[in-house]
Amino acid sequence: MVAVVVDAFGQLGRTPDLTLVDRCETPLRLCTEWASTAGVSLKTTQADLATFTGDRPFDLVCTHSFLGYFDPAARAQLMHTWHRNLTENGRVITVNRLRPGAQAGSIGFTPEQSAGFLSRTEAGLAALSAVASAAEVRKAAQEWTSRFQTWPVQSSQALEALCAQAGFTAAIEVVDGGASRPKGPGSPGGARFAHLVAQK
Repeated sequence: MVAVVVDAFGQLGRTPDLTLVDRCETPLRLCTEWASTAGVSLKTTQADLATFTGDRPFDLVCTHSFLGYFDPAARAQLMHTWHRNLTENGRVITVNRLRPGAQAGSIGFTPEQSAGFLSRTEAGLAALSAVASAAEVRKAAQEWTSRFQTWPVQSSQALEALCAQAGFTAAIEVVDGGASRPKGPGSPGGARFAHLVAQK
């Protein structure tokens, strides 16, 4: 995401003042390393984005396929947090999968998807041998598939209503994501995606 934002601003001849927020240390470290290599200035903050308060307002919030990590109540709180942290006329730009007709509540890996994930993990064990043992990698993969949950966004109308409740005006374009076979509960598998720009 950091690279995408830097590239977009670069095409306009602009240099963004970037802050990356994540509750997990791993992406913060990875992005810090990338920014250092690319000569990009990046501030990082380890925090839960749903309750985060910046030390100053932001002009833009960017995420990708992020809303599904929040149940409906937490998702509404997230949108209000974004609204609070933005400057007047600030914007949220994101892409999220739509799941028309999805069941209420969360969904996880099916047994078939879990087996496929573990098989792909096994295939990549050699590349990870310097970081962790095969047993550690297998255990982490099994835990991931057993614990992972996503809360589907069912329609662009639901997304628009979510934005309106938080005080945003939403512009949404729905695009076809192609017809790939789903490999997990959050993977495309012929899905449609909402491209969202929400303005405060």
